[in-house]
Amino acid sequence: MKLRTMKMAAMLMLAGAMLWQNGCGGSGANTVIDTVSPTTAIVIAGTVQTFSSTVTGSTTTTSQWTCTYVYTPLPTTSQPSPSQQGPFNCTSGQTVSALGGGSLGTWTTTPTSPSNVLTYTAPTLAKFPNPIPTITFTATADANHKKTGTAVVTLDTGIRVSVTPSTATMPVGLKPA
Repeated sequence: MKLRTMKMAAMLMLAGAMLWQNGCGGSGANTVIDTVSPTTAIVIAGTVQTFSSTVTGSTTTTSQWTCTYVYTPLPTTSQPSPSQQGPFNCTSGQTVSALGGGSLGTWTTTPTSPSNVLTYTAPTLAKFPNPIPTITFTATADANHKKTGTAVVTLDTGIRVSVTPSTATMPVGLKPA
């Protein structure tokens, strides 16, 4: 009888330890994930692009947005193949002298809203940076600061040039005026 009681006590302790380790009926530990959509965007001068951050695996679904940028200086005769510079932190509306005094654009966020939206407006042509930087927005989940999602913005002037006709013929012996 004593052996039977000890076996039952041991089994109850083992069952209790397993419940304690795995949680009460849960399927395991929650994994916090911060997913940003879209992950890349080509944004034309003066237009708007919206990004969203979705946090899963936690009851805290908000995230905070930060910004960095990199650029490659324009080549010169003394520096024909310049290397990429950065990353540098950036703020909404910032102008950068290394980018010809151009703007990085403006953006607004909804940091306390579960929708976690960042609305980016590219600089106009009048304030367009040269050289053109690559901007990265990072959303960091409030539930776990090691969990991030990123969106990479490539700026585009939107200017396209075409020449027609692509070939032309000229009579022999004709001298331009």
